[in-house]
Amino acid sequence: MVITNPPFNLDFKTKNYVKEKYGGRPLLPELWLSKIIELFGKDIPIVLFTPYGFRLNQSLNSKRLQKFLNQEYPEISSIISLPKDVFENVVFHSEILIFNVNHLKPHYFCGIATNQNDYLFINSSNWFIPK
Repeated sequence: MVITNPPFNLDFKTKNYVKEKYGGRPLLPELWLSKIIELFGKDIPIVLFTPYGFRLNQSLNSKRLQKFLNQEYPEISSIISLPKDVFENVVFHSEILIFNVNHLKPHYFCGIATNQNDYLFINSSNWFIPK
């Protein structure tokens, strides 16, 4: 299983490198997913933290959309929608995409509650994330 949380924002130098190497403005989660598939194949279980834009901000001629439609990317098994402010200094919606894991509900919404030990508990599962 590959669990990955690519950075959502880039510094200027990295942004220029990515633009020169990959053209246009690819999202880092897209590059991460492509690299995972290149290294391990598309049948391995993958958990990918990503902004909503990775899945939803696409036009009809989008290369990313075509990769989903042409099955270059694996089918999404489940989506976990996260609260807007779950990551510090990130002010847009994010989600967790799960690929190649059976027996999950198609969609989970997560409520976040802070406990005394300063951990964030995701209520839709038994996971915990240190704050």
